Amino acid sequence: MEIKIQKNALYVIFAVAVLGVIGIVVWGTRGGKPVSTPYAGVSGNDLPTVVGEPSLGGPKIPFHEHENYKEYTPEVLTAAISSGNATLLYFYADWCGTCRGQEPIHEAFFHRAVDENLAVMGVRVNADYNQQLMRQYRINYQHSYVLLDKSGKPVDKFFGDHSEMELMAKVQQVL
Repeated sequence: MEIKIQKNALYVIFAVAVLGVIGIVVWGTRGGKPVSTPYAGVSGNDLPTVVGEPSLGGPKIPFHEHENYKEYTPEVLTAAISSGNATLLYFYADWCGTCRGQEPIHEAFFHRAVDENLAVMGVRVNADYNQQLMRQYRINYQHSYVLLDKSGKPVDKFFGDHSEMELMAKVQQVL
């Protein structure tokens, strides 16, 4: 029995074989590492805090400090933790549009917390200038929250947009 292969099919088989050989050679010269995974094998603690080059000289997000919502300093964080209240850390960046939109919600939330006598302190942490603190709480990017219980122990981490009611529900879990 004779097998007949058309010329075009033979060319296709040859082309696929050549591409396969090229792929194996390229894979071998790259050490077998895929091109599309630049952070493969790197723990989350070692990832860059911010991807890209943020402009640190842009307009600041308006902030109105009050009795239970303050800008981060080591002393402010120590006082918040030792107050016996829950503490909500918010990591932001001035260049982050989402962070800018979330700020009025934070202000309303912390005003409501005072009105309702909720034992919560808020500390707003600039992610661009406090990367050591971000590493301490294992935060890899801005627009992230860390909720500390009354003893200062981290009990929840979350990120993204949250309404005043969502923040209230998160905080009430630890009160």
